[in-house]
Amino acid sequence: ATFTPQVHSGWTRSIAFSPDSRWLATAVTGKNMAQVWSLATGEKVGVGMSHPGDEFGLWAIKFSPDGKLLATGHKDGRVRTFDWQTGEMVGTPLQHPDEIVDIGFTADGRHLLVGVRQATLHVWD
Repeated sequence: ATFTPQVHSGWTRSIAFSPDSRWLATAVTGKNMAQVWSLATGEKVGVGMSHPGDEFGLWAIKFSPDGKLLATGHKDGRVRTFDWQTGEMVGTPLQHPDEIVDIGFTADGRHLLVGVRQATLHVWD
């Protein structure tokens, strides 16, 4: 099946598939919005997750290995983790002094790897 999700106005900067291949997550700049979509229907699922700050700064998005959480990386140096079905932020944002350009979970979900603009990597529990 092919569908084109009607993403928020702005550029889709990053996408991620859920581990079970049922969901697609989009990180859209211009609105600083993360959203999950059903790959079966093309419809929005859960609640949109907005981010404060620079509206062109939402650069990275990843599902946790169990598919329950969604992590986002922003130009403001923060990694935010959400329960994507409720839109609620889980815990306090992780803060880095540089812009977050990519993120990834370890396979066991215990650690989050963060790539920043100045070509360094950081690992958080």
